[in-house]
Amino acid sequence: GMGTFGRVVECLDLKRARSHRHGRQENTVAIKIVRNIKRYYDSALIEADIVEEVNRRGGRGLSHVAVLYNTFSFSGHYCLAFEALGPSLYDFLKRHDYQPFPIICIRDFATQLLETLDFLHSMRLIHTDLKPENVLLLNHREELYRGYKIPECTKIKIIDFGGATYDHEKKSSIINTRQYRAPEVMLGVGWSMSSDLWSLGCILAELYQGELLFATHDSIEHLALIEQVMLGV
Repeated sequence: GMGTFGRVVECLDLKRARSHRHGRQENTVAIKIVRNIKRYYDSALIEADIVEEVNRRGGRGLSHVAVLYNTFSFSGHYCLAFEALGPSLYDFLKRHDYQPFPIICIRDFATQLLETLDFLHSMRLIHTDLKPENVLLLNHREELYRGYKIPECTKIKIIDFGGATYDHEKKSSIINTRQYRAPEVMLGVGWSMSSDLWSLGCILAELYQGELLFATHDSIEHLALIEQVMLGV
């Protein structure tokens, strides 16, 4: 996939096979290749440090955060080698014409996301960019459930810690992708770990409805939509 930071490619690890916790032998990795621009390079260094610490303290996977195997530089590009995973929740929705997930799936996703935030926040770490694109399934396999196409496995992993911030650090004035941004961020009154919980609520509503809870690109309209939802209008 492509992004502002660079691109992610799936590669074969010819040196040795990886043994995953669920028993599969894997020799593929997802390599995040960062653009050869200083601010992106520096940000990737910070992301690698954060993910390595999360993996170390979370038992390399128990925190529901994608496992970082290694990092290296190549032709001026900083590269992060992660475990290879399946599609994002957004890609799964898109593939099936935005058909909502059934409650049994949403319940599993919610439990794991809450466990992840509980773990990250115990470290005083704020993800700052939770959205369906950054929540990945373990594989691409699907099955039928009461007419729904659902993932065969509802286990998930969280990715993209490029904007993650410790609560005691200096914070950016704007975080999150617009549609998952908490009102305190838009109002500029200061934000903390609760902003991740707001994003989580927006994600769960989207998975249930099959569409964005707040489909807007304007702050004033966004706040008005939040008011409507909160007041039940």
